[in-house]
Amino acid sequence: MPHIRRMVARVCSLAQDQVQQNGQRLLAVEIASRPDGSTTATLLLPFGILLDPGVTLQIDDQPPLSPQRFRTCLPTGCVSVFTVDRPTLGKLRGGSVLKLNVTTDAETPLSFPVSLRGLTAALDRMVALSAN
Repeated sequence: MPHIRRMVARVCSLAQDQVQQNGQRLLAVEIASRPDGSTTATLLLPFGILLDPGVTLQIDDQPPLSPQRFRTCLPTGCVSVFTVDRPTLGKLRGGSVLKLNVTTDAETPLSFPVSLRGLTAALDRMVALSAN
């Protein structure tokens, strides 16, 4: 009888949630490494934003990256999922603030700042854990 060996890939991620003073989640950011070596980001943003323009990421005062589309909206907010390329990961590692820029339903710009402090150490740990 042949021996069947099952391989399970480990997927690690890191996340940051921002909550309002009343405890309600304002936004969530998750970065995950995939078994193929790629990195994905998942953003959960609140309702009240226009979906068509998507969300634009901006690291510190660098030029904004290409807009990312929203995939769907859930009872907890609207979700955008996309691949993060190596150059963008390098910029995130060297940055201090990631700005998530959206347009409100009132057609005004709104920016959600996300601290990047500690991201480099967290990404290094995520990669190390994913490799085991």
